[in-house]
Amino acid sequence: MSHYYYLLISVLLGAAAQVALKKGVQTIGQMSIATFIPNIERIFFCPYIIGGILLYGSSLIVWLIVLSRMELSRAYPFVSLGYLITFASGIVLLDEKMSYCKILGLMFIIGGIFIMSRGEI
Repeated sequence: MSHYYYLLISVLLGAAAQVALKKGVQTIGQMSIATFIPNIERIFFCPYIIGGILLYGSSLIVWLIVLSRMELSRAYPFVSLGYLITFASGIVLLDEKMSYCKILGLMFIIGGIFIMSRGEI
């Protein structure tokens, strides 16, 4: 399997973790430092949060495979694809709103990834 497949899998797992964690805190409600400890049992027994933690762990394992095969300076910019994936997931799965500023920012991120992927000049 190409190292870019591992890279994409790692990014997808990380983005899925973000969505799961967001769903988890939506079920728990708004938190602060003061309310975190009293709610710790609810937080760590929430299926979405458990799933998010497991997805992050999986992403880490795959990321280590990526780092064993690629230069960090070439691999890490691709992590920014997670912004695009979580943006789309937020709209589709979490009913979040789209804005021109968010779209413009994503275009800059995608442009940066494209430039970085072109290699050495």
